[in-house]
Order: sequence, then structure tokens, then C-alpha cells
Amino acid sequence: MPPRQIAIPLLFILFASTLLGSGIGYSYFLYSKKIFHDRKIEEKTSLIKLAHAFGKTYAEIKVDAKSPNMPVPATMRAWAMERYRKEIGDAGTTEIDMIGLKAAAIKTPPRDEQSAQIVEQMHAGNIKGIWDGIVETPKGPMLRMMSPSKASEESCVSCHNKLQAGTRTWKIGEVMGAFVLDTPVAARFAAFRKEAFVVGSIS
Repeated sequence: MPPRQIAIPLLFILFASTLLGSGIGYSYFLYSKKIFHDRKIEEKTSLIKLAHAFGKTYAEIKVDAKSPNMPVPATMRAWAMERYRKEIGDAGTTEIDMIGLKAAAIKTPPRDEQSAQIVEQMHAGNIKGIWDGIVETPKGPMLRMMSPSKASEESCVSCHNKLQAGTRTWKIGEVMGAFVLDTPVAARFAAFRKEAFVVGSIS
């Protein structure tokens, strides 16, 4: 068989192998990103549930104590989340905020315009439950998770209405703000790309 006729099948096999390897590598990258995403969302959901429980309990105590010197539940909830994050060794990675609506925040306003829009959509009822996505920030890309904070107890409504008397009246069931958790992903995604390249190369 002439050399040219031999070269064509070899080139085709080489091209097909490269294409297959690239496909496997890319699939591995997407799979790794999904596993990372799902694991982080599960971790942060547990953290939010813990903070919610703490906030509700504290709100009941505050109403019963009738002490003007006690911090509001939203502040205590944010402190509890920060302390818990440090104790489980997540310090320096996930940034946590408990934000209010742009025009009705008591302590912490939205982190940026994107978080302001999402919390407003939650308040309007257009987004129900947890929202998550990759967002660009001055610190680089982040996996952002936002969970609405609703006025689920009469104690929550009473406390907020007292603090914002004359400016805002809240009702039970109304979204008052949201938890915002940002986790850096640039380094992790870069590692996934390297791993995907290796997997694709040896496939």
C-alpha cells in the first residue's frame, strides 16, 4: 500500500483519538464542577438551617425579655453564622452576609447590585427557595448561594416593625431579606481543568 494511503487512515485515527480524548476531558471537567457545586450547596444549606433555627429562638427570647439593649435577631443570626463558619474550618473561603432589601435593610444592605436584584425578586415572589449561580465579583468568580429569610414568626414581625416604625410595616410570610454565601471557585475550577486535560490526554 502506498505511503499516502497508509497516512490517511493514521491521520484519521489520530484525529478521532484527539477528539475522543477532548470529549472525555471536557465531560470530566463538567462532572467535577457539578460535584463541587452540589457539595457546596449542601454544606451551605445546613449552615443556613442552623442560623434560621438560632434566629427564631433568639427572637422569641428577645420579645419575652423586652430588653432594648439586645441586638436584633438578624444581627445575632449573622454573628452565629460567622462563628460557626470559623469553627468548622471554612474561614477565609466562604463569605457570609444576612442582607435586607435595598430600601429596608436594618443592618446589612445588599452586597452588590446582583444580590439586590435577587433579594427583590424573592420579595416579589418571583424566586422561591434557594437561588445559586456563578457570579463575577471584584475578588474573582464566586459560587453564590442566596436563601430568602421570611418573617415566619410573630416575634420577627413585631421586632422589625418596632425598629422600623413609621417607615415600613412587615407581615408574616413576607421575605425580609436573604442569606448570601459566596465561595471562591477560580482555584478549584483551574484544578479541574488541569485534571480534565490529564484525563483527556491519557484516554
